[in-house]
Amino acid sequence: DCIFKDNIAEWGGAFISRNGGSWRCESCVFADNSAVFGWGGAIQDEASGHELRNCVFTGNSASMNGGAANLRTPGQTRDCTFYGNTANVATGFGGAIAHMDVGTYESCIIYGNNASADPEVYVYGGGVPVFSYCDIFGCGGTGWSWDAAWDGAGGGTNLDDDPEFVDSS
Repeated sequence: DCIFKDNIAEWGGAFISRNGGSWRCESCVFADNSAVFGWGGAIQDEASGHELRNCVFTGNSASMNGGAANLRTPGQTRDCTFYGNTANVATGFGGAIAHMDVGTYESCIIYGNNASADPEVYVYGGGVPVFSYCDIFGCGGTGWSWDAAWDGAGGGTNLDDDPEFVDSS
């Protein structure tokens, strides 16, 4: 139940996790954080595992990859929204997420992020995360329509639809 807003760091604008151990964020907001020399606009994960639940990532930016997060370890991301994050638009990958290892994403919205390539999710390093019950822009949906060129694996029941966010102000 934390708000991480307007933080600036070289890597992992809001926080960086290193040297083993697992971590968890639940019901947190990560907004307008910046990684000015590296990856992970809000989060740079180099530990041994993560759990993200019911979090919102918006307006974060990275000078390289992973506009909202660079997740380098196996982990679980559930019920999270990634919207309006940016990885360097000239050379960056993964406007929302750069993901290195295996992991699961369930019931997430990943939409409206920006990067030079892979504007939503960039998978590197050989791991293949599995997405289930997610709405991911550009994934093609589930089953035969899942875009095989898209990073990650379709675990079932995914959508490629506009989530139709409403401005509550």
